[in-house]
Parts: sequence; structure tokens; C-alpha cells
Amino acid sequence: MSSISGLHIARKPKRYEHWNKIIPAWVELHTRYAKFSGDAAYQYTERSNTGILASAAYQAGYVALEEYQATKINEYGEEWLGRCDLWVSDGKNFSEIIEAKQPECFVVIERAERVVEVANNFLQSALSDARNTLYGYVGKGSGIAFLPVYASAVPSETEIQSLVEAVRDSKAIEADVIAWCFPEETRGLVGKNDKIYSGLFVVIKAAE
Repeated sequence: MSSISGLHIARKPKRYEHWNKIIPAWVELHTRYAKFSGDAAYQYTERSNTGILASAAYQAGYVALEEYQATKINEYGEEWLGRCDLWVSDGKNFSEIIEAKQPECFVVIERAERVVEVANNFLQSALSDARNTLYGYVGKGSGIAFLPVYASAVPSETEIQSLVEAVRDSKAIEADVIAWCFPEETRGLVGKNDKIYSGLFVVIKAAE
């Protein structure tokens, strides 16, 4: 048994090239946390998942800031002071705001079509928030959805690989970037509601 992780950039590889550095660090941090704690950071909230992503950005050589005050402006010109989930920058020529979403009900590992459906719904919500933030910001922006998945029994490597391939290759998924992390250490982790939380997907799409 081994960990299963990866990154797929379906479109605009230049636009998303920073994820080639951040995602391997993200995988490493989830795996390290699992080894140290016997727990899965991804089974909790959007905020804890955003924190892992921010730490991965630092580990990859970027700087990051979470949950900071930002001006929001919607398509009707209405303005308010809100919060942005994450800002990432290389300190030179690149910076990006990120708005994140995560379902409260986790998606089931046996149903790839449900993973895609939930991914699209929460990605659109994140993109809407990112566009509101971008109205008050000069730069790039993305929406992200974190999708922890659970199983009723410990999944095999074959089951996980089949799920990954089905989600990655789906013609229905709206994300430009798909990453996944199923650490060996949490393959059989029993978490909330006695479900087995084996790993997660993150899906990403540019908002600008």
C-alpha cells in the first residue's frame, strides 16, 4: 500500500505554473501531518485546508496571507468590506487572491460523478467570491474547492486510482486544475460519523 497523489493541469499551463511547486508541498504537508498525528487535516474545515495550502505556498518559496480584510465589489457596483481566504505571491511579478469553498457533507469515494457534481457547484461559488474580491484588486484570482472524500470500507489502491482517473478525465468537470492526495497513513482513518476519510481532491479555476 502506498500514497496516491498527483496534479493535472488541463488548460492554460502557463497561467497555473505556480501550482507545479505548491501542490507537491501541499501533498508533503498532508502526509507529514498524518504521520505525526495519526489524523487527517483535510477532514475538518475549509479554514484548516486553506491553512495547509498557505503553508505549502511558503514551503514552495512563495509568501501567503490568510483570512485578511479586503474590499468586495459585486457586478452591480455594491461595495463592502469582507475577507479574502488567501493571497499568494512570489514577491516579484506574481500574486493571486484565492477564495475557497468546502462542502459540509463529504463526497463518497464510490461515486465519481457525484465528486464532479459537487466540485462544479462549490467551484462556481468560490469563483463568484473571487470575482467580487477581484473588483477591488489588481492582479490574478482563482476559485478553489476542497473535496474530502469518504468510504464505507477501507478502499483499495485500485478503487482510489479508478476514482482519480474518472474525476481527472471527466468531460463534465469545470476545473482547469485538479490535484489529489490520498496518504497511505490515512487510508483507513475512521473520522466523523464513523466514515473512513481516505483523502481529498482540490479543484481550481481562474476567476479573471
